[in-house]
This record gives sequence, structure tokens and C-alpha cells, in this order.
Amino acid sequence: MQGKISIAKLSSLVSFEHLAEIRRFVTTQAALAGLKDEQVDRLELAVVEFVTNVIRHAKGLPVGATISIDLERDVGAFWCLISYPGDGYTPPEPTEPEILADEYPEGGFGNFIIFSACDSVSFEYVSGKNVTAMEMRFENVS
Repeated sequence: MQGKISIAKLSSLVSFEHLAEIRRFVTTQAALAGLKDEQVDRLELAVVEFVTNVIRHAKGLPVGATISIDLERDVGAFWCLISYPGDGYTPPEPTEPEILADEYPEGGFGNFIIFSACDSVSFEYVSGKNVTAMEMRFENVS
């Protein structure tokens, strides 16, 4: 079986001003790689949620920090690797949020959204960088 190949890369400042650029990059490349529309939508949701969390909550980000998006694929799957500098972060295991009709808390659903949208998600801290890998498996691949 053939190994992973890199198909596209993007580096952008860690800021809300660059979130639309990241969104367009991921959705365009995921569609070109052959993910189904519904998978592209789910990946877009996960990436935007994750990057928004980095912008709002990452600790130890240097001034002018960049976030890197590396897209890879093989015959069976597509990966979105997101890396950024700062303090190491491993999120807690996601749990399904309890939502009561009259109580809609803001926030707190990010990990649940990210893990639910992707086929798998992993986190590493390597050489001062957080690296998150979001995997989407191609449908109808045996």
C-alpha cells in the first residue's frame, strides 16, 4: 500500500482575521482530494472550532505566532494536521454535553464537536509545538 503524501500546506497568523482563509483552504483542498460534501462540511466545522479554540485559549503563544495546516492523504484517508507553538495541550476526553432546552451555555462543546465530526483525532506535543491530526476516511474504500 502506498504511504501518505502531502498535498497542500498553509501557514497563517494565529488570529481571527485569518480564520476565513484557513476555512477556504481546508474546504477547497478537502473537496479536491475527493471527500464527499458532507465530510468536507464536517471537517470544516472541526477545523474552524479547533482554530478558534487555539486563538481564544492557547497558552504560551509567542507574539506573531503562526498556525500551520498540512494536508495529507493516501488511498484510504485524508488528514488535516494543525500545528502551533506554545505550551503543550492535551484536551480531556470529550463527553456528550447535556443540553437542557432552557439552558444553553456558551462554549464547552468544542472537543465534542471536533471528535464527533472526524473519524479520528490525535494530539501530540513535539519540539515545542502542538500537533493535532484530524482524519477523514474516504467512503467506499475497501
